[in-house]
Amino acid sequence: MATVDSIVSSIPVRPPAGVESFPSLEQAAQHAADLWWQSAPLTMAAWRDNRFDALQSGLGLDAEERHVRKRAFDAAYARRIGEAIAKASRRT
Repeated sequence: MATVDSIVSSIPVRPPAGVESFPSLEQAAQHAADLWWQSAPLTMAAWRDNRFDALQSGLGLDAEERHVRKRAFDAAYARRIGEAIAKASRRT
């Protein structure tokens, strides 16, 4: 159990350098991760990409801005999945 605690405590709280912050997008990513964790209707990556595409459709973003937002969404999604895995491993 100490190994899990040390791994979780070593995860940086701030997003990596070069990743812009989009609070509402990150919240949507966390929600998408929670939904996936509860029901897993698709693979983790397919669900993530589907949710991002649905969220960003119709906004008319250029490729660069879409890429920046996708990186932020992916990072928030991965963090939430990691939190869920860590929480589940503590229960066992």
